[in-house]
Amino acid sequence: MNTKNFQISFFFLLVLSFLDFPSTYAQYVMKGRVVDAETFQPVEFATVFINNSTFGDITDRNGVFEIPIPAGNYELVISFMGYQTFKFPFSTQELRESYEFRILQEPIDLEEAKVQDKRDREWFRNLKIFEELFLGNSINGKKSGI
Repeated sequence: MNTKNFQISFFFLLVLSFLDFPSTYAQYVMKGRVVDAETFQPVEFATVFINNSTFGDITDRNGVFEIPIPAGNYELVISFMGYQTFKFPFSTQELRESYEFRILQEPIDLEEAKVQDKRDREWFRNLKIFEELFLGNSINGKKSGI
């Protein structure tokens, strides 16, 4: 066998081993559905991931997710704005075919914002500087206003 044929064969085997790698690494699949605990409506686009790993998914329009994982003990984390973060420890040895996770809403309190109807002299001075720099000093710039 010449060197060129050996290199092609080696490269071909190397590519095949990388293509087959995910199927040998991820032996189990964590499947589930995320719903609101009060309304039982699906929670769309919630983040679902295995804690301390790179495995994760985002729920679809029906709240469904699917995460391929290798054998082991894990903690599933579900998070979505406006809901409490949900954690679920599990083992692939006791993995069910599918789960339904009901997450609780968590109200978000926003700070109040005050809107002033009067502007001070500093504001008008800054507006004049902005207009000069943004609109310019040409005839058209002077005819324009903000």
